[in-house]
Amino acid sequence: FEQLPTVAHVEELASQLPPYPSKETRLMVQAYRALLGPLPETTPVLPSPSLKSLEYLSLQLDDQLRQSFPAEKALPTRKLLRHFWQVMSRWNNEQKITMLAQFQHRNLQTLLSQLNRLAAVSNPEPVSITDLPKSLTSRFLSPDGKWLLQVYPQEQVWDIEPLTRFVEEVRTVDPSITGTPLQNFEAAQQISDSYQIAALYSLAVICLVLLIDFLEARQKWAVFLIPMLLIGIGALILPDAFFASSPLFILGAFTLMSLLFAFVLDPHHSWEALLAMLPPLGGGFLMFGIMALWGVNLNPANLIVLPLVLGIGVDDGVHVLHDFRLNPGRYRISASTLNAVVLTSLTSMIGFGSMMVAAHRGLYSVGQVLVIGIGSCMFVSLITLPALLAIIDQFRSPGEEEAFETEAELGTIPFNSDVA
Repeated sequence: FEQLPTVAHVEELASQLPPYPSKETRLMVQAYRALLGPLPETTPVLPSPSLKSLEYLSLQLDDQLRQSFPAEKALPTRKLLRHFWQVMSRWNNEQKITMLAQFQHRNLQTLLSQLNRLAAVSNPEPVSITDLPKSLTSRFLSPDGKWLLQVYPQEQVWDIEPLTRFVEEVRTVDPSITGTPLQNFEAAQQISDSYQIAALYSLAVICLVLLIDFLEARQKWAVFLIPMLLIGIGALILPDAFFASSPLFILGAFTLMSLLFAFVLDPHHSWEALLAMLPPLGGGFLMFGIMALWGVNLNPANLIVLPLVLGIGVDDGVHVLHDFRLNPGRYRISASTLNAVVLTSLTSMIGFGSMMVAAHRGLYSVGQVLVIGIGSCMFVSLITLPALLAIIDQFRSPGEEEAFETEAELGTIPFNSDVA
């Protein structure tokens, strides 16, 4: 793990245990333990030191220094010896013997303490986990004997890009690794996938509802019954594959077949249903472009706005398309439709935009993305879609205009037909 670029450091306890010693090392430790075994429990009392012996040893040391070392190296030690004897010359013999006896006793006491410590650690058995403090083993060792490795990231993993890089790299070492960053990554992935699936469900159902709204009554039965019949036959022929398929796949197949038959049986009204999807789709692309320019990123909190923007955009598109069907002449969006789209969009933007005053960054991003998305859908509904319909209006045949006038007169489309 420490070799990975995204890993700062690794904390663990297993490597703190020394490796098992070799056979020769264990024999050496046993020999030292045998030598240190008969140590006395208390400091022994030694005979009083002899001043003559001390003087003789001091002279021997001074001669050895002069003979074995250069003068400049031996000079500091020889000065210390002379200073020692200068201090000793101020005391009487009793004081000298008392001082030397105390020094001898303390020196022996220190030596015995060090030898006892050496004997205590001269255990030929290797160090085990039981020799470590409980405060450490409780953190890094589980009751079933599994060791814990704590891998710390190099970057701030609260952001999705560094988190993704960190997770991908550590999984190259251990695919089953777990922990808080891994849980956050999986939760974010599941939330993202769930919102995307919800958006696909919404898109499929909206397409079906638009077909029901825009197709002629005599064509609706065929457009929906034929795909249902085909899916039922497929379920009877391949029951295992059918029941193994996800509901989203079945709904998507039904929607695609319904759209196909709708364009075959009633292409004109099918195109109108498709044009009603322009505000959410075009507004969605515009929303992502504005978010990129403003540096607004999608996250698990604001992903929920995708189905909402889709539904609000479709609502705007349906208003404009019905207004288009009720105006057989050169198309110009009516005042009532314009007011309806603007009023519903602005009230939604104000309502969701109120979340932008929240201190919580997740709520703030939800309000920000919704304001951008609804505003983008309103722009496409009032600018792009009417301009496109005005171009399409130039290619209307006289028969189509008469059909639109007949539909408006018969009241088959229950929308206000006032023209600005």
